[in-house]
Amino acid sequence: MNRTARDKNEFRPRPVQRLELDEHVSRKKLWIFAIAFAVAIAAFWYGFTQLTKQSSGWREIEAKRVSDGISCSADFVFYYDLGRGDLSATEEYKRIADLYTDCALHAYKAFSANEAFEGINNLWYLNHHPNETVEVDGLLYGALEKAVRSGGRYIYLAPVYTQYHTLFNCGDISETVNYDPYVNPEIAAYFGKICGYITDESAIGIQLLGSGKVRLNVSDDYLAYCKAEQIDTFVDFYWMRNAFIIDYFAESLQEAGFIHGYISSYDGLVRNLDEGGQEFTLNIYAQVDRVTYAAAALTYPGGRNFVYLRDFQIDAVHDRCYFNMGDGEFRTAYIDPADGLCKSSADSLILYSDTEGCADMLLSALPVYISDGAMEGPAGDTAAFSLWTAGDSIFYNDPGISFSEVRSYEEKGVRFKTVFTG
Repeated sequence: MNRTARDKNEFRPRPVQRLELDEHVSRKKLWIFAIAFAVAIAAFWYGFTQLTKQSSGWREIEAKRVSDGISCSADFVFYYDLGRGDLSATEEYKRIADLYTDCALHAYKAFSANEAFEGINNLWYLNHHPNETVEVDGLLYGALEKAVRSGGRYIYLAPVYTQYHTLFNCGDISETVNYDPYVNPEIAAYFGKICGYITDESAIGIQLLGSGKVRLNVSDDYLAYCKAEQIDTFVDFYWMRNAFIIDYFAESLQEAGFIHGYISSYDGLVRNLDEGGQEFTLNIYAQVDRVTYAAAALTYPGGRNFVYLRDFQIDAVHDRCYFNMGDGEFRTAYIDPADGLCKSSADSLILYSDTEGCADMLLSALPVYISDGAMEGPAGDTAAFSLWTAGDSIFYNDPGISFSEVRSYEEKGVRFKTVFTG
């Protein structure tokens, strides 16, 4: 192809022209650039610090994102009254968030029954070393110690919890027949067989050997049965783990001197860090003819801890251990080790104490709440007070309780009433 004269000229070498630079002008331009750059950096830094600066008052504390996304903080809501200590609100927020992040990561790993993690002997590790003496993580050891000494058999329901977890995640009620013992005799028989082992202390149990060492004893017969059924998890806290985790959060924060806040979980747990006189409110829900109502509101001082159990769902997004059978009846995670069936002795039960942690209150209440009979008196033998609902009645045994409101729904013929049980 022939080039035009213009094309040829564009590729022809051209003489180099020398330009004499004014040194004074160059330095002036350099200074202008440097000043402009410094102003830009200062503006960016000011904007960044304003964005991250925290003001005094109540703020939600969020755990920081970790690289692998492992954390249990999504189950909890943490609020803190910043600026009441010696630190600035910004520095206080940073330290609290760092501590909360570390605790949420640690707790997730320690209580995981489905995944192994390097450097920590967690529930997965324990389940995969039956009949061996192993040293487990300290947080896990403390939880196992409480659970074993309570005398309950709930942590050994791991194979049954696996089936219920699948039921709770069914997309349609027609799928639940494969997992629901109330409608499927084969599933009921399967649970009955497993629970025969679970309730037998010679078939499965945990020995506490001190200094973080435990031994998960599993009989040859139960091991053979689990192998045949492809079961590899013998122990799991499942829905109960949050009670131990929230206590761990609270105790870690209090030990570090952070006492002006509260942590709650979506499944009904509250730990108040502040022992001061500030008042808070807890809403009480109840079911009447399988319809859920906001029945009353309880006013309480700071420093009080709560465990709230319900056999009905309030929040479909966060109440994950439920399945709505379509008529106001729910399947729940409150499983009886005797037969593997979910059951409850009251529509809802609230335990609260100024001294007891959530895990102790929960473990004490389980034999009373997960029962065929109707609840008639206080739940458990801890220092906690009890409040429970049955139909339109709210029963309580705390003479100093303060209801800020007891509601009525006249258009539906529902009027809630309180009953003191003494």
